[in-house]
Amino acid sequence: MNNKRKTVILVFLAGAVIALGIACFLLLRMLPSRSGLELENNATVGIMPGIDREQRLKELQNELDKGLIAFSINSSPLFDSKTQEGNLMLENPANNAKLLVAQVVLNEGQKTLYTSKAIQPGSYLERIKLEQPLAEGVYEATVYIQAYDEQTQDLIGQTGAAVTLTVQNQ
Repeated sequence: MNNKRKTVILVFLAGAVIALGIACFLLLRMLPSRSGLELENNATVGIMPGIDREQRLKELQNELDKGLIAFSINSSPLFDSKTQEGNLMLENPANNAKLLVAQVVLNEGQKTLYTSKAIQPGSYLERIKLEQPLAEGVYEATVYIQAYDEQTQDLIGQTGAAVTLTVQNQ
């Protein structure tokens, strides 16, 4: 390699390193600073006097449980091509304290195949019948679960689970 070519390569590499350094510097300056908040010097770490630690933990766990949606489901249910019945095995655990409504939706085309009525805590649906028939085959779907407050029946939230439906002649 000749000297002129080496010099061009070295100048190019040096320029790239300088440009990278400037870019990093500018990026770091654009990031928000964490030095804006000051910690209270007069705050005491711990639970306030007179508060029962066990009671506080129970209250916090209760609040946490209110926001969680617990359920179990068969991720690969089998359906009979003639009856369109299958083993979804959707359970609303007894400790859930929420009413659950399930909706089985085909991923391709977003076609709703089944919608349940409200399932009480401590109950399960072993078998369901598809409301929209499917031909024999394997289908990717999502089971959307809506959770409702037991007393007010207000919607709390929604989650989903991916399932693979297999429709076959049984």
